[in-house]
Amino acid sequence: MAEKAASPRLTCPQCGETVLPEDKFCFHCGRRLKVRQTPSVQESKPRHFPQWPLALVGILALVLAGYVVHHESSTLARLPKRVASPNPISVPKRAPHAKVPPSLHPVVTTTTTYPGSMPSSASWTPEVESYQNVQFEVRLPAAMHNALGASAGSWSWGTTNGLDRVTLSVVSAKPSSATVNLGPNTYGTSITQTASTASQNLFVTWAPHKWLEVSMTVPKGHVNWLGGIATSVRIS
Repeated sequence: MAEKAASPRLTCPQCGETVLPEDKFCFHCGRRLKVRQTPSVQESKPRHFPQWPLALVGILALVLAGYVVHHESSTLARLPKRVASPNPISVPKRAPHAKVPPSLHPVVTTTTTYPGSMPSSASWTPEVESYQNVQFEVRLPAAMHNALGASAGSWSWGTTNGLDRVTLSVVSAKPSSATVNLGPNTYGTSITQTASTASQNLFVTWAPHKWLEVSMTVPKGHVNWLGGIATSVRIS
């Protein structure tokens, strides 16, 4: 290998002593020396990279963008087109139907026994009364079909002497004595008898805190009328 060329010897211009390139003063005579700059670090030349990889990346980006645009256009073309109606027809809203309370049909069960045969339907007369859009219906024996009085939410019929009667009354609750289950939403008291009459109270509900009380007093010889009256009660 070739040996490197020896660096030139530096001397002090005043005394001729050898000095080093980095010395600022002569250590022999003290003269100030001129600073000699030696290139220690070579300036780095800019590195030139080839341009063809960048061009290749640009071409690939253009190809990919074209594929995406073509794919999206094809997808949109396959979607069904919605045609807006020029004059949309507005459908009128239906008015809500008023809720009508269902008809209640009290059915006498074997819990309460009505002795004797039921009277003929030809001897029964219907009575219909209204209260706050609710209709009450009851059938009465012809002998008791006499109006005895009426007030707000109460109606009475009976015999001419008033001893035997049927009264319809709107009440807010049933008494604790009405424990006999006579049908859907229908309760009654036990039959009580005296020397000449037989009595029973019927309670039918159609709404919260809304009860129809049917108070019945019939001749003891016609105790079976209690069952006929009870089974004829309707609320609609």
